[in-house]
Amino acid sequence: MKNEEGGLPSKATPASGARGMRFRPILFIALATVAAGLVVVIWMTRGPKIVLMQDSPLGGFFEPDKLTIRVGTTVRWQNVGHMVHDATNRRDLAARAGDVESPAGPPPFDSGFLPPGQTFSYTFTVPGTYKYVCVPHELGGMIGEVTVTRGWLW
Repeated sequence: MKNEEGGLPSKATPASGARGMRFRPILFIALATVAAGLVVVIWMTRGPKIVLMQDSPLGGFFEPDKLTIRVGTTVRWQNVGHMVHDATNRRDLAARAGDVESPAGPPPFDSGFLPPGQTFSYTFTVPGTYKYVCVPHELGGMIGEVTVTRGWLW
């Protein structure tokens, strides 16, 4: 059986072929968007996380005061205030023992006193909850918490 032009009939009509061609760019754009989003999420979960040490009328605060990260992530505390601050989870330095905590295994971290503009970094290698304080401003509420998970992203 021959078509109108005298050739053999094809399985796809011009209309159905054009419709299939329209969906290919849309599928490509959708897949590229998902891939780009995944790259951004992975990039955001890697590298140092920054906690700012800021001044307040009661002494100061950590921003953010709670952070969830993966094992192996480095957190960098940065003093952006005008006063000296620190970050420590050492029980012997805290005014209240309940304000500091860490899982069994790793030694406590302690930035020492950081003048304005200085930073301190610590890499978390053991999952668990780490509660820490700024010693001079603990009683004013300068308390923070890092939750470390084994998860791929969170």
